[in-house]
Amino acid sequence: MLVRILKARWKWFVVVGLFSGYAAVLCHIGLLYADKHYWSRRHQFLGYPQNGVAVAMVGDSRMERGDKWFNLQCGNVANFGIGFDSTGGVLNRINDVIRVKPRIVVLEIGINDIILNWNWASDTEILANIREIVAELRQGGSSVVVNPILPTTAKYASDPSFHEKAVKYLVGRTTADRLRALNAKIRTAFTGDHGATFIDLPELRTIDGWLPLNLADKQGLHPNAEGYRLWAKALAPALKDVCKPR
Repeated sequence: MLVRILKARWKWFVVVGLFSGYAAVLCHIGLLYADKHYWSRRHQFLGYPQNGVAVAMVGDSRMERGDKWFNLQCGNVANFGIGFDSTGGVLNRINDVIRVKPRIVVLEIGINDIILNWNWASDTEILANIREIVAELRQGGSSVVVNPILPTTAKYASDPSFHEKAVKYLVGRTTADRLRALNAKIRTAFTGDHGATFIDLPELRTIDGWLPLNLADKQGLHPNAEGYRLWAKALAPALKDVCKPR
């Protein structure tokens, strides 16, 4: 019986095997790039002054790319964004940020805990990590502006490599559904919390919970120039004490 199945399905097994090998190679290449980029960024952070930083931008590639688009008029701004990073990754390097004694930290992190297999974390773990990150920063003397985890576009999530259908099948909800529930918990955790300010950013999500196509880059993972402009506008009230009016 087994022999008959193998004979009948051998082409299918070959295709699956080749695809699995290809996926494994791509994942390995991605990990190597992410690791190299991670340590390159950590080395750059050593060049920031140990005091006098007005605003520290902390997070993943959304923050790392923000240097080009936020255009914050805040004096000395230090960017601690690292592409591919997760909540656990930020927590592991939090002393890089505390070392420069920023007055205000703008935090946005969490999407890679959800979409990258090697970083995957539960909602409970993500929320606990964000709570600890904020607690460490506040203990270091900084005020913290907490952003929701920005979604991707629906088009990005529909890409076969994203496995959105598999995610929905396994957990019974889309990534947008998961982010909606998780961001509600983050909002509850930090709304009215002295020393931490939650910024909601409703302009950067559709009614279905995705990043709007007209506010996203071609990849669909990051805001475009207009998306970052709206984000900076939403941040302005929380940064008014250290930034010039836009």
